[in-house]
Amino acid sequence: VVMIALGYIPYHVYARSGLARTLVRRRDLEALRARNAQLAAENDRLAREAEALRNDPAAIERVARAELGWVRPGEIVVDSGCGCGVLSLVAARLGAGKVIGTDFSPAAVVCATANAERLGLSEIAEFRAGHLMNPVDGIQADVVIADVSGIPDAIALVTGWFPDGKGGGRTGAELPVEMLAQVADHLAPGGRVYLPTGTI
Repeated sequence: VVMIALGYIPYHVYARSGLARTLVRRRDLEALRARNAQLAAENDRLAREAEALRNDPAAIERVARAELGWVRPGEIVVDSGCGCGVLSLVAARLGAGKVIGTDFSPAAVVCATANAERLGLSEIAEFRAGHLMNPVDGIQADVVIADVSGIPDAIALVTGWFPDGKGGGRTGAELPVEMLAQVADHLAPGGRVYLPTGTI
């Protein structure tokens, strides 16, 4: 009887009284507190990054270069539908070895060329007038930026968004689809295509 009593007392204190559950919950609580501290630190880091991205162009460039890997040093980039050249020039700033921007509008090519000269990037970035990938026949790129108009012609005509009044075709999808049909012939093995195009 004494042995049974001696065995029952720890059982009653540890199990029946809820001490075991209390100890488990205490461990769980400590783990949750540690995890909350980690998440709070991560939130602080992300808040600092977000603030830098709003105010620091170098931070945007760092994220695009190091984390997203959009353009790697020395790569050949073709930017079809380059417009004023903004994406071409970002690619050049990210370390591309050569960037060729193309646009149907001669006025856009003149503007993009002037922007490259103004930013000191004309040795890396050049611009050619012509339809989609025609100006880069025979060139295979590591990166193709296919930023052609997805705006229906009727909207392009009345808005004045495009100097020649032409958008992406009757529905807006025709020009992007034509672009996609041409991209494979101009993409190096393992190359990447970025499609910042939408349709209305």
